[in-house]
Amino acid sequence: MSESTKGTELAECTMIVEKNPDGHRLYYVRILAEHCLLLGRRVCLVLGKATESGAETQIHLRDLLNRVTVLETTDFSQGEVERLSRVVGATLTVIPDGDRFAIELGRAGSWAGSGEVSLLVMRERAQPQRLPGVQLAKTLLRSYFFARARRTSNVRLSLLKSATWAGTSKVRVALDPVTIHADEQDKMRVAKAWDMDSDLYWFGVLGVISVRKNLSFVADAVKRMGGTPVGLLVAGRVDEDARSALEYLIATLTTTGVQVRVVDGILEERDLDAAVGLLDCVVLAHSNEGPSGLLGKAAACGTRILAAGASSLRRDVAKYPESATWCELSIGPMSAAMRECRILPRPERVRDLGVTGFVESLL
Repeated sequence: MSESTKGTELAECTMIVEKNPDGHRLYYVRILAEHCLLLGRRVCLVLGKATESGAETQIHLRDLLNRVTVLETTDFSQGEVERLSRVVGATLTVIPDGDRFAIELGRAGSWAGSGEVSLLVMRERAQPQRLPGVQLAKTLLRSYFFARARRTSNVRLSLLKSATWAGTSKVRVALDPVTIHADEQDKMRVAKAWDMDSDLYWFGVLGVISVRKNLSFVADAVKRMGGTPVGLLVAGRVDEDARSALEYLIATLTTTGVQVRVVDGILEERDLDAAVGLLDCVVLAHSNEGPSGLLGKAAACGTRILAAGASSLRRDVAKYPESATWCELSIGPMSAAMRECRILPRPERVRDLGVTGFVESLL
């Protein structure tokens, strides 16, 4: 189908733009696209070159691709996104990973695309920096451009907050969506495939495994638990920057009697959900600030949460003190917190989580 004819098929069109297929970004795309289709809207996805054939796309979008129009590009500049929105006749353009685009739009001070544009700011604050004051300066600069973008005509800007967030905000908030697709049979299948002994207490680090998830700290904290019968599951695609930490983890823990299971690769969503439900405790030892989608999944599954490091995680888990713990990102406090989690009962499921607060803000 040629670009020139796409805008004429239906009067209402939502264009969803995603440059980066990593992590949970295409999960967001799928949730938004499926909701638009339920509303009877035509959906156009704008993806990066080769994204459509990538593993992440096959996991998150394979059941969707035959129901939407897909455009591929290497140019995600404001000018090109505006042009494509006019080509397809979009009434709404949604950019789920919209931090950089919001800054670019704030600098420009105008949106010249078709209809409105809805931007999701995934990181309200800049990431931690080595030099004192740099993080604050970057955060203030980001906030300035975000404010300019919000004041621009036909621009809607939302801040991503944890699924467990509750509070007030001067800026529109989009709660991290939570879906659980795994059932008991899925959990039994995954436990057997991954050889997870049900007699052990299982900690887990899941999702995209990057250096910011601090595997070496987690390994040393588990090691300090001594002869406690525990297992550690690391499941998800391991980034190259974290591979040395993974090798250290395996070498360190297998000699201490801790059962280590590593599943290196992009997980099917049903397998990820099953893993969250199987674990006794999900470990979120993050150096970076920002919401964690796994926190919401764990809360919905009734899986205990141990969060460490990021101040954003400390605020997010405070709402559920009976099922979540936060500690400093260092070996001693983490090991002590693991010991405490080990003797606590499994928490109740949090049942008021879903996708409504996410799709209503962005669409």
